[in-house]
Amino acid sequence: MDVFLYAALAALLIGPIVIWQVLPRFASSTEELRDDNFQKIYAGQDRWPGSKEANDEARELLRKQGLDLDQPQAIMHFAERSDNSTSSDSAALRSAPTSGRFNELEEDADGQSVFFSEIAKISSIVFDRCTMELNDFLHEHGWAYLGWKRADDNTTN
Repeated sequence: MDVFLYAALAALLIGPIVIWQVLPRFASSTEELRDDNFQKIYAGQDRWPGSKEANDEARELLRKQGLDLDQPQAIMHFAERSDNSTSSDSAALRSAPTSGRFNELEEDADGQSVFFSEIAKISSIVFDRCTMELNDFLHEHGWAYLGWKRADDNTTN
């Protein structure tokens, strides 16, 4: 009789835990929902250019060349028209969220690539955030962010 009693108590205590583990789970917070939507919105975007990791890689190469990254540098950002782009001009790019920090936007002869420059301290997290926002903004407007380089260097990220 004692064995039956212990088995019944174990079933009562463990049963709800097992059922809770088996039930399907739904997003419990708006952050989880936002992350799911984020993945759908930016499907097909190359998130590497402009990421902190890509910037860190380029900074490491510049450090090896003996460059002081705490000093502001002349930086050039590059983008090209995406294959699935429906936008026909680069006018929307002039309204970039960080456009106040960039010099004049320039296009190549066929209008498929653009570049713009800025003076920035590339060692800061502000620079990382700028490049990530720039990548997202360009993607939303039919352009692919290719990365950046020092204006007088051949090292790109």
